[in-house]
Amino acid sequence: MKIILGSMKRADREEVEAQIRERYNRVKSSLTERARRLFVAAEALAAGYGGIAAAARATGMAPSVIGRGVKEAKALESGVLPDIPPTRSRRVGGGRKKVEEKYPDLLLELKELVEATTRGDPESPLLWTARSLNVGTTASVVMDIDGGFNQHIIELVKQIYAAQEPYEPWLRNMQALAHVGIVRSHDSLEFRPGAETDLAGRIAPHAQDFAGWCQVLVATHQLWDLVPSHLLTPEHLRRFDVLILPSVSCMSHAECAAVRAWLTAGGTLIASGETSLYDPDGNLQDDFQLADVFGALFVEDVSPERSYAKIEDAALAPEHAWVDGTLAMDGGQLAVTASDSAEVLGTIHGNPGIRMVNVLVRRREPALLRHRVGAGTCTYFAGAVGRQYRRCGQANILTVLSRLLDQAMGAKAAVALDAPTSVELFAHTQKGQPHMVVNLVNIFAGLSRSDGRVILGPTPGVMSVVRHDEYQESPRLSQVVVRFREDPGRSIQRVYLAPSQGTELPLEREGNEVLVTVRDLGEHAMLVAEYEN
Repeated sequence: MKIILGSMKRADREEVEAQIRERYNRVKSSLTERARRLFVAAEALAAGYGGIAAAARATGMAPSVIGRGVKEAKALESGVLPDIPPTRSRRVGGGRKKVEEKYPDLLLELKELVEATTRGDPESPLLWTARSLNVGTTASVVMDIDGGFNQHIIELVKQIYAAQEPYEPWLRNMQALAHVGIVRSHDSLEFRPGAETDLAGRIAPHAQDFAGWCQVLVATHQLWDLVPSHLLTPEHLRRFDVLILPSVSCMSHAECAAVRAWLTAGGTLIASGETSLYDPDGNLQDDFQLADVFGALFVEDVSPERSYAKIEDAALAPEHAWVDGTLAMDGGQLAVTASDSAEVLGTIHGNPGIRMVNVLVRRREPALLRHRVGAGTCTYFAGAVGRQYRRCGQANILTVLSRLLDQAMGAKAAVALDAPTSVELFAHTQKGQPHMVVNLVNIFAGLSRSDGRVILGPTPGVMSVVRHDEYQESPRLSQVVVRFREDPGRSIQRVYLAPSQGTELPLEREGNEVLVTVRDLGEHAMLVAEYEN
């Protein structure tokens, strides 16, 4: 009988994984490599949805290996793939050649790569060149998709580390500056699969909404940081002024309580889609667990009939919207009702049910709500607005979200940026040092903290990973203006470009802001703002 892991409670899933682990450990020593792969694949198939992840946790076998075993088992069962003798694990000529045979100097080169960035004190906190990063580089960048090693990539990685070494003095004892936190929920990814699919299977609504919001945060130059859902605690949330819950479907009572307490104390919350509509095990609830926070009551799941949203708040509405001033939300929106204490900022529109060109019908459901909770404010979108931006990159959606973030932040940001949306901003202080370090990254020429995907071709929603080594040259930018906001009694004395401390930038003052201009930005620039002692 097939087990349905997705419908089980966590304790029951852990028991199933323990049983898989016990069966595997009993027989693995007597199995060949191929037999182990097929055995674990059979366990994954028997477990049903979520079986590959469960089998991987139980046996320690990589999910990619189990996936290959599943494909092989299905092919053998259907007769598509001919069997091989039981005494062999691979077909004749199969298997990977030894790395030492293909690249005789590889070991020396990798050793040189690691030693070059860990010399001196081996525990020194060189945060960009830590040994853990070298391990990740060796595993994910140096290694090709087929398991081989690309000599060109090795040389590229050497260049990366050589280029960043001069910046190390400004990377010790870092304390990140982040005003905005965005929640990443493992439970929502694993236990709330959506209706859409890609090559890896069903896509969780949270995954798409999260990725789109990350792209928005980069494009609007926010100082932001990731908040894993297990860190939704009162202590951790205190560091943020704004918190984003992008379709965080599965939430526990404790997580909801922490968000509620933080908001009541004066935080600003932005939530979207089916946030808190499911418990941590993926069980649908009668209403949002945060209904009192949203000022919204759940009525009905997403529907294509609710495919447009009109922003009616003048401070948020874009100048150039679509038909009848609406935003397209092709994934649909939830039907909710607003509480008496909530303010409706936007309404849902839909097609009228008959073929009419450029005509939409206003519905009664709200698309956007604002609700005061204690000293804090919550803004709730009935649709997965981040997902829509990720899929289509609509400028009008970016305008709405940018204005919403500006309202939420006010004058709280320590540093702001006048630059194209391709420039990512992040900043930190160093413990015991009277300065702030600001990094500008031109993501046209490198990797961003968003998911590094772009829309390709005429087919909507078709994504392709952009690898950093595919960029042949770096488009340079000019006239990037950085705005430092000074606190009372703490003024900026000078701003210079690292690693050359002598390259000072001219300062302009506007009220409580100090402006500096970077006139030539390639891939990256590091600015250091020193305060008067």
